[in-house]
Amino acid sequence: MDYIRERDPNSTKLLDVNDVAKYLKISRSFAYKLVKEGKIPAIRINRCVRVLVEDLEDFVIKNRTNWKVS
Repeated sequence: MDYIRERDPNSTKLLDVNDVAKYLKISRSFAYKLVKEGKIPAIRINRCVRVLVEDLEDFVIKNRTNWKVS
């Protein structure tokens, strides 16, 4: 995927919820749920929902865990 690149302060990339779901390898409805619950910050433009790449990266980093499979 070409979504995540080195952060460039002059470039702002927005993803739609389908892109978020693909990146996280989750269903579209679960991606919408995360956005609706405020767990992933989003921008609403009329009926369109968009997520900043930086916010998605921050969500992933904040939700990393160190659990072991036994």
